[in-house]
Amino acid sequence: MEPLKALAVTILAVIGIAAFVSDLRAFESVAPEIVDYYETSVWQVWDMERTGFGSAFAIGPGYYITNAHVTKGGYSMQMTREGDVSWVTTDVVGENQEMDIALMYCHECVEMEQTYVDITWPITPPRGTMTWGGGYGGGQLSLHTGILQSLRAGYIWTDTTMTNGDSGSPETVWENGLPILVGIRAGGLQQWKQATQWVKVDGQWVSSETDHYTPVSNRHKGYLIPTFRLRQFLREIGHPY
Repeated sequence: MEPLKALAVTILAVIGIAAFVSDLRAFESVAPEIVDYYETSVWQVWDMERTGFGSAFAIGPGYYITNAHVTKGGYSMQMTREGDVSWVTTDVVGENQEMDIALMYCHECVEMEQTYVDITWPITPPRGTMTWGGGYGGGQLSLHTGILQSLRAGYIWTDTTMTNGDSGSPETVWENGLPILVGIRAGGLQQWKQATQWVKVDGQWVSSETDHYTPVSNRHKGYLIPTFRLRQFLREIGHPY
């Protein structure tokens, strides 16, 4: 039995290394585009009392999407993003706790240079599709890859990594060199496991192993709110996306 156990451990190690190398190569192949996209579209969000934080992303001049469990019924939030030293104030103009989606508006952000996330893709990608994501998990913008697992109970289940602060960030696929929103990162199932992400150190993006949420089985690490539910939410509150 011992030789068999040793062989099993070796196989698992090789699989893990192969997956890491695959992710790293994927990152290197689209690094300039993905870095620019997330640095210019994703924001860190705090409540006014600074008791909780998450992520948000721009969908149009002055308008930002995050999770309702990030805004928590508040009227105003504070935001900043990678490279900014100042904070801006946003107003919560729409919120649905059941859908876990909130819309914010920032008047002083309307003229800011930023990237708007495309929310018009009409379908959910099939199981096995590779995605890219970026959010302020742990208080710092980090990037990652993931694989879509299933669509059930109204959510997209994925092996994308989730850390406190990632809630409200966008998960995308790339079509013809352009990112398209798959869903909003909303949560994870709590068990710790090591995963690889990319973070900025001294101005350079480097890979870093860190602990993330993952469930006990099924390889699912987190779940996304599908884009079609975001569009439904915006229609219900009368926002002309």
